[in-house]
Amino acid sequence: MTPATPTLPVIRLSLAKDELTLTNERVQKPLSAALLLRGKTLSLSLDILRMLLTLCPEAHAAALTAAARAAGLRDAPDPEALVRRAVVEAVSETVRTAVYDIPRRHGAFRPAADAVRSLRAAHARALADNLSGASEAAFREAVRSALEEDLLCEVTALFNDFVRLPTADAKTLFTVEMLTDDEFALLGRELLDGRLEAPRAAVPGAFARECARQGLAPVFRPKDLFAARLSEVNRWLAGEETRLGALRTLALPSPEAGHGAALSALETARGALFAAVETDGSRIVRAGFLAPTEWSMREDGLPLVWAKHFLAARGDDPRLKERLETLFAAFDPCTDLVWEEGHA
Repeated sequence: MTPATPTLPVIRLSLAKDELTLTNERVQKPLSAALLLRGKTLSLSLDILRMLLTLCPEAHAAALTAAARAAGLRDAPDPEALVRRAVVEAVSETVRTAVYDIPRRHGAFRPAADAVRSLRAAHARALADNLSGASEAAFREAVRSALEEDLLCEVTALFNDFVRLPTADAKTLFTVEMLTDDEFALLGRELLDGRLEAPRAAVPGAFARECARQGLAPVFRPKDLFAARLSEVNRWLAGEETRLGALRTLALPSPEAGHGAALSALETARGALFAAVETDGSRIVRAGFLAPTEWSMREDGLPLVWAKHFLAARGDDPRLKERLETLFAAFDPCTDLVWEEGHA
């Protein structure tokens, strides 16, 4: 969670005395990239996404392609290759946030800057080479090198601050599999109509995927969410099964004659990313995206519930804001988090 320019949609936190509030500006207006896709070909749309988006551009490209193909857009390719790129992006994002972004906010830790530079270079080469055998192998080695055990143990220990928080019920966990077809279709129609909020509060991401994969329903705390992200990366490195990159698509009723519409959902590092698209057969007419963040970063979401519990117990902590940022990072370490001016 890095500082952001005030004009960009961010997650805002305001702390006044013992009152903590959260405002998700991201649901107040459509993603600018989505607006720019109108009237564009799919090829140009993918270029726009990769040029404008700083978070998960490959995941957005894969999800949009899957939706466009399901909507009957001519020349839309099979999204399989793009999904592989999105998975590599998700692994890179998970490692970077664990060994650099989170440690950077804590003066006692030295972020693994050199390892992250090597990781970013290997990531870029792998994508430029379309995940050739050699470039993907080099990326995997960069991931292994960045996962320095001592630093990861220290970062994981940060979440011990929250061991006294009440446990959360597994009913809050969310994966792309959990929506019925009717719910999935409704979400797609609402996205095309400009509704940007998730239909309910939920906790997406690696922990939810692992529980779904194993058929588990455990209670959990923030540390479990963070540890699951690292475990998923290690399983990917070992060639073991993960649900990272799981894709779901559904054609929607045609909005008008000659048009097609569809929704896709892709499991990314932070959780399920949704892309809805309407096409006229050759170009995109409308598009909408719903990011994983929007399921959890809400006024009724678990991050704020837990943060208020922590505030009630540790409100006099001189490093309160820093610890709250760590708590929110258990859910989403990538999204911009901004403290309102004039507050603690």
